[in-house]
Amino acid sequence: MQKTGIIKKECPVILSADNIADTVDIAKKKAAECDSPLVIPELSECVTVQSDISGTDFTYKGTDYRINMCGRHQVSNAITAIEAVNVLRNCGFSVSDNALKQGLESAKVKLRIEVLSQNPPVIADGGHNISGIDSLIDIIKSSDRSIIGVVGMMNGKNPEYAGKRLSEILDTAICADGYIENNMDAHELMKYFSCPCEAADYKTALTRAMALAEEKNSAVLICGSLYLASAERREFMRKYKNL
Repeated sequence: MQKTGIIKKECPVILSADNIADTVDIAKKKAAECDSPLVIPELSECVTVQSDISGTDFTYKGTDYRINMCGRHQVSNAITAIEAVNVLRNCGFSVSDNALKQGLESAKVKLRIEVLSQNPPVIADGGHNISGIDSLIDIIKSSDRSIIGVVGMMNGKNPEYAGKRLSEILDTAICADGYIENNMDAHELMKYFSCPCEAADYKTALTRAMALAEEKNSAVLICGSLYLASAERREFMRKYKNL
């Protein structure tokens, strides 16, 4: 409800297509009160052609696009941006198709399924809620390698769900702590995993994961907390940046 406060009188509004019905209804009501045109991307006109950890190719309303990010949520973000550009064009701004495509392809968000290394594959993701975990698993589960997970969570999050879902795709989970004051204790987090599991401080966890990846020809996945992903990214760049 509070976010609709940014809607201004007679100013176009673009709402992403992946909102729940109640959210859409609230936005529609506020937009109508402000005489503001509401634009919602048409998911029925969006087709994902190919998607992996390197990026996503998709078509929207018959035009081909590429983003160097993966996941359904990133495609939803991209078509929202496309509709925003269309609104700007209708307001008199000149934005070429080439500029739009280049802008989408050059956009990157750190720690959103970010590939830190190709050999071995090391992926860092800061998603920490249910939808973030689900999006991550949808992408990673197609990997042809076993996966060593470095997992950390903040107190107050949902370790039951994260542990259950991540156990489905991880060969080994290394639960990590020590990266921020309010992180969940690694030994406590271990209780929520059904796959083979270890506990360590975050620096030791990364070293252990990299050693296992070399031994088993596995990929490394750092996930569960944006704070963990950020700390491990710094540690990775310090120790392994030449990989």
